[in-house]
Amino acid sequence: MKTYLLTISLLLGHCASTLTIPQPLKQPVLSTTMEETKIAEGVELHDKGFFKEAIKCYDEVLLLNPDNVHALYEMSYSYFQMGEQENSLKYSMRGMQYKSDLLSQFYMNAGNSLDILGKPEQAIAIYKKAIAIDPGQNMFYYNMGIAYLRLEEPEQARKNFIESIRRNPDHASSHYALADMYIKDDEQIPAILLLCRFLIIEPNSERSLVALDRLIQVLGAGVQKEDEKHITINLFSADSNEADVFQSIEMLYKLTRASRYLKENKNKSAVELRLDELSALFSYLDKEKLTDDNSFIEKYLITYFSDLARTGQQEAFVYYIHQAWDNETVQLWLRENWPATEAFEKWNQQYPLNF
Repeated sequence: MKTYLLTISLLLGHCASTLTIPQPLKQPVLSTTMEETKIAEGVELHDKGFFKEAIKCYDEVLLLNPDNVHALYEMSYSYFQMGEQENSLKYSMRGMQYKSDLLSQFYMNAGNSLDILGKPEQAIAIYKKAIAIDPGQNMFYYNMGIAYLRLEEPEQARKNFIESIRRNPDHASSHYALADMYIKDDEQIPAILLLCRFLIIEPNSERSLVALDRLIQVLGAGVQKEDEKHITINLFSADSNEADVFQSIEMLYKLTRASRYLKENKNKSAVELRLDELSALFSYLDKEKLTDDNSFIEKYLITYFSDLARTGQQEAFVYYIHQAWDNETVQLWLRENWPATEAFEKWNQQYPLNF
């Protein structure tokens, strides 16, 4: 039997490495009813965390039908979840030989395995192949962004996280990854807005608590109470890539942040203070000043949160993003004001994210 291969040469440091990607020229053989039943049994075992048992099911199918791409895909995925990336890659490469609707998913599994195996350059080559087949799938861009981070190429990583959000504005992990990059670059305002978007998309999970803690830290960065009469304010945006848009916003926001130490605010709760600060921040965002030359991140974040403030959604939004917080005041507000949170959810779902 002939094997048709496409060879891509990549430079790894100062040495050459060759990645061989099979061309999808073979035709898969459809599953029989018995094979589909066995694969379904394997998927059920996989979902329960019994990966070895699931693999045995797929192996039985492949012994009967080596050209069953469904079994090959599930095999590669179970091996990946087991942490056996070499085996996952092996079955993904087998699956790549076939013309099938699962081809881009085989590329996904292979790219993810290669990245974990310390071969991000090869992973990126695979993701690019996948994008050529399915350019609308955001996960290829997200995973490519992670691979570029491993290569310490932040600008490429940032571009890919943005492309991921373009294709799926509800992908929480892309927002978090991009927020993390802005935090590391001391770009406070876009970091705050991205974390807020993450918490709108994913408000009540273990990751939500981590993101909320991160948001609280970033909100307070650069404003320090020294004593009863002195507050220090440090601006980060002066050296920022986004300085033109966010510098004045950052200054206004930090003046608002400093006001939490005034006597009239001393009896407010942490959430009430956060509501004041975020409401003020959103009011400083002026989408009317945006032009066609502005970056995607400015158009997306400034427009969305500017409209959020304009439509009076601030209070419901702030309590909504705190719902994972084990705080009696927050939980009481959410119970008593559920029509407001439902209205916010509806507004968010219907908001036209045209970018």
